[in-house]
Amino acid sequence: MGGEYTEETYGEVTVLVGARRGAYPYANSLLVRGTDATLVVDPSLSLGDGAPPADAVLVSHAHEDHIAGLGSYDVPVHIHVGDLGPLRSRELMVAGFGYPPEEARAADRMLRDDFHVTGRPDALGFSDGTVFDLGGRTVTVVHLPGHTPGHSGFLIEPDGFLFVADMDLTSFGPFYGDARSDLADFEASMRRCGDIDARWYGTAHQKGVIEGHRSSGAGSPSTRRWSNGGRRHCWPS
Repeated sequence: MGGEYTEETYGEVTVLVGARRGAYPYANSLLVRGTDATLVVDPSLSLGDGAPPADAVLVSHAHEDHIAGLGSYDVPVHIHVGDLGPLRSRELMVAGFGYPPEEARAADRMLRDDFHVTGRPDALGFSDGTVFDLGGRTVTVVHLPGHTPGHSGFLIEPDGFLFVADMDLTSFGPFYGDARSDLADFEASMRRCGDIDARWYGTAHQKGVIEGHRSSGAGSPSTRRWSNGGRRHCWPS
């Protein structure tokens, strides 16, 4: 199982639109370039052999459709600490589904054979507010739990692009998940997204990119506040 992607550009953010508009088992990925470094967000099954080069990978959460292309990247991989265990270990990922033994064994085979999930023990944890400074462009972690405990979005500035991952507002949801999911957290995360004034809201599946209300000018105060107070990652010039 594999696929191809098409590119759509919003400011300087490139959405790598997965096969079937990112419907499962595919997903939409991001390519974000700065003057010092390039990030890929959620390398999906559609990237396959055509995965674009990057200096690091950010993962919104530890589900198979968001990491199926991770094997193409021998670079640092970052995910929220709440989902770090399942990304490092396929066994922990399967355990989080909450299946009985026979279904769990089938899920493990699916992750291994169809999504190429092997576990990424070298993965690193980030927290809410962490900023990845790419040089002239920043990517700030916005923790949006509910779908999973560590589910996170990414606010890309100065473009004003908020990637909300699996808060994707399709007819399949908007809320869906597994044994680790939490509806109250999901509702709080929806409210938090509403407090962020973005120019574009990007989803991981089907819905694609939604226009926001912000103009093409500088970020509003409600947006800038998410860029302060977190750990900062920078690359050498």
